[in-house]
Amino acid sequence: MSSLVKTGQLPTLNRQKLNRNAFLERLFLALSLPDDIVLVSEPVPVKLLQHWKDKNWIHTNRIINTKLIPENERILNEVDTSQSELIEFGGVRSITNSGIEADASIWEASAFWNSRVNQWNFSMEESLDDFIEGGKISLLEDMEIRTIQSVDDLQDILSNKMDSTDSMDSAELKPFLFKAEYSSSGRGHVLWRGARDNHRLSKLEFPVVMETFHENRKHDFGVLLEFTSPEMNSVSSHNTLLELEFQSTLSNSSVKLLGISEMVIGKDFQFKGCTFYNANSPEWLQNVRELFTKNPGVLKNWENFRYNTGDSTDYTGPASWDGYLLETGEIRLRSEINFRMSLGRIAWEIHEKRKKLSENHGELLGSCDRFGILILHSKEKIDFSVQYELTLTISESEPWRVVYWEG
Repeated sequence: MSSLVKTGQLPTLNRQKLNRNAFLERLFLALSLPDDIVLVSEPVPVKLLQHWKDKNWIHTNRIINTKLIPENERILNEVDTSQSELIEFGGVRSITNSGIEADASIWEASAFWNSRVNQWNFSMEESLDDFIEGGKISLLEDMEIRTIQSVDDLQDILSNKMDSTDSMDSAELKPFLFKAEYSSSGRGHVLWRGARDNHRLSKLEFPVVMETFHENRKHDFGVLLEFTSPEMNSVSSHNTLLELEFQSTLSNSSVKLLGISEMVIGKDFQFKGCTFYNANSPEWLQNVRELFTKNPGVLKNWENFRYNTGDSTDYTGPASWDGYLLETGEIRLRSEINFRMSLGRIAWEIHEKRKKLSENHGELLGSCDRFGILILHSKEKIDFSVQYELTLTISESEPWRVVYWEG
């Protein structure tokens, strides 16, 4: 089970996490529409607001600092809240008759769904496989995944593995990737190739998920999902071609398949960016798309997990599903699943917003062969030709920015 303890209170975050949250909150402000209300924990940089103004980027000006909610709740008196959406990174607050209030149970439920330990336990109980080979779903023989609860358990496992080989540098010794129970964008991952990497293990906070690391990993992909309530399982005129292909093979499903992107993952396992193709997608990505549309039950299996919190809360909203291809052509269909808004979904929603703005203003916006998102150094430029770019967030504490682009 997860290490999560229900406290009835929101977690206390250190300064590093607070800075990161403030960085991510601005992405949601970029997604907002004029009638929305957006919660932030730190002031939005003037430089970013000026950039959006220069780009004619439409967003709400109804911004409430969560540290000053009582002083800013007057905004609620100035708008029809039934027509406004309250937008917050993490989504733990809502508008009530008493004002804006936080609900710790939302965070607790989210922690359950996003626990890698809980997810792996569920996949083992349901006998869910992670690989597709030759069009058939199967688990590769060399793949080993397990949860580790303590440093003592970890030492025993690794000692046994090194004892079973001739030396710590033996080619027979498989590398392992350790994933923290809670992390995002590759943070909290530790790679171990042998005894020489033992010092890295001191960074681990247990429990962790330990899995075989494939040195011949070639391509990474991300799948955008939307979990809806059963009564919303209808096909509308706004469904994408991929959604229609998926739904035609799986009826009565509350899992929607929105899009599949090519992801860029750094050597440190952190997300660097992704690309969605409206045309001319790589052949390998087309093959991945076909696997999902022909095997929709792989995603449908996870409908049951979202009902598994043990209370009345069922997950509805965005989810992201990551996988990768090996040089051998084998595919790891699921390496991670995240029940939250991913950066890939941010890119997707910004693109959708661009298209809606086009409809409203009679301009041709969002028409492109491909689009995506990149995490860049503050002074770094996009190194390929683009027809449009928009900075979505910047950080005052670190030299990074997130950029949406079309090409």
